[in-house]
Amino acid sequence: MRLLTGLLLLGIGAAGAVAADRVLVRDVEPLTGSPPIERTEPGEGDPPLVWIDGSLEDVGQDQLVVAQGDGPRVPVERFAGEATRFFLPDGGSWREMSREEVGRIRTGEDACIEALVDEETFLAIRVFLRRLCAPT
Repeated sequence: MRLLTGLLLLGIGAAGAVAADRVLVRDVEPLTGSPPIERTEPGEGDPPLVWIDGSLEDVGQDQLVVAQGDGPRVPVERFAGEATRFFLPDGGSWREMSREEVGRIRTGEDACIEALVDEETFLAIRVFLRRLCAPT
């Protein structure tokens, strides 16, 4: 009897998790294109390139902080000036944001960040808003 009750509870929990995933996950606008990504082989001593995704917890002039669910908060430094570029999905493709639009980015926005890693520092190259994975 205890085995049957345990299996029943396990089944109910699994069904609840699947239902929550379907209800809580937002639809993503399909994109047909993305900004051109130069594919180059890293040279000796070049920093590695990584993708970081999550919710923007802080948006500052010099730094972004990305919250990865219940996991870690990842500080990502921005390059000086406008060297870190920001993009929004727009009509099935990507559009680069103006300086004014970047200044209005809200916390809580989903973002996928292309970054260089320099020892323990992440340096944002490009930020794709409203996405939780690398653009295709």
